[in-house]
Amino acid sequence: MGTLRIEGKSIERLVFGNEEMLVLPPLVKQAISVPAGNYYLKMCDLVHDKDKPAISPQRLDTIAVKVAGEGENNFKLGCPLQNSVRIERTGSILRLNYELKGAGGEIYEARQITDYNGRTNPSVAIYKGNMQLASGSFEYG
Repeated sequence: MGTLRIEGKSIERLVFGNEEMLVLPPLVKQAISVPAGNYYLKMCDLVHDKDKPAISPQRLDTIAVKVAGEGENNFKLGCPLQNSVRIERTGSILRLNYELKGAGGEIYEARQITDYNGRTNPSVAIYKGNMQLASGSFEYG
């Protein structure tokens, strides 16, 4: 057996697996005892708003935790979520690459948070101080 401490907030459900499934109880601040081994994330639900459905990170099968038989093992996941935008220029085209990262570096799909439905185009406005320099809408993706 080993101990596992989950560092992160707003985690409603967390399931790890290897040959067996490891379903964690409602998360508490203290470390919990779990069988030692290597586990991959099978399910993770974050609750960011009580009126909206839970969200989960992309590529669950790549998120792993190793629980050693001795000592405390820490695993970061969930909130706080950090927004970042990387801008790439190709000639006269600006490409805005948006990422929403969790506490452990896991990536979340922005459309889960924003309720983007595909019926309208996203828009952007660029400001310098209080002055708007440009604005417009664009195709998502």
